[in-house]
Amino acid sequence: MWKFADDCTISEVIPPFKQSSLQQAVDYIDAWSQENRLQLKPTKCKEVRSSFKRNPPSFPLVELNDFQLERVSVAKILGVSIRDDFKWNDHIGIVTVKAAKRLAIRSLLEYSCQLFHRSLPNYLSNELESIQRRAMRIILPDLKYADALKDAGISTLFDRRDQLSSHLLEDIVNKPDHKLSGLLPPQAHHHNDLRSERRFNVPVSQQCLLEEALTFSTEHADACSGIVEEARSKYKSSSSNKELMRKMNKRAKFVEVDSD
Repeated sequence: MWKFADDCTISEVIPPFKQSSLQQAVDYIDAWSQENRLQLKPTKCKEVRSSFKRNPPSFPLVELNDFQLERVSVAKILGVSIRDDFKWNDHIGIVTVKAAKRLAIRSLLEYSCQLFHRSLPNYLSNELESIQRRAMRIILPDLKYADALKDAGISTLFDRRDQLSSHLLEDIVNKPDHKLSGLLPPQAHHHNDLRSERRFNVPVSQQCLLEEALTFSTEHADACSGIVEEARSKYKSSSSNKELMRKMNKRAKFVEVDSD
């Protein structure tokens, strides 16, 4: 639960085959508000649901004072537009429209940028950058964008967001009492010298594993194909190795795809 001034936001992560407890949380807040003589407005309360499953689970709508809360795909939380698919098109669209009407733009375009910078696709990043490009054309019309930035002594919005995000992460990592330190995964402890050491134990998704399996380099493709063929002929006569042969055939397809 997050509270800011007269706003309150509740979130929950529902494990598979479990039920939502959001209604109980809303009932508790409603009871607390009545005891403290505060009035809640159900018409201003919204519900956002997010699920990446092909068949999302179904839950009853949350009610407040016998009023079903409106379910929306986008909601604004402390000035940031959060979408149910966690894409940033709506938020970037809103801030670029506002920034296009003024020259003092950085405070607006960089607000909460640590939240979305690392997940911005290039076209949204370029959309943000276009606002500063326009401002620099007004201020220094005779210079190209890169030269205007150098002359003004400022950096691109992308570099600024990257720097702000890195500074925030360093603060969280180096300060155990930081409010966001509990969101970090456990730190990794390496007993051997590795070429690239991870600072945290980050779980690897199935997509990453598949991408790694498909990244055979072309210079090793022929060698891999030869190994597969040799093993294939070796185990072909044994009926107890059908499952192994099936896996090897799948891996051989990966090699053939990349070798083209």
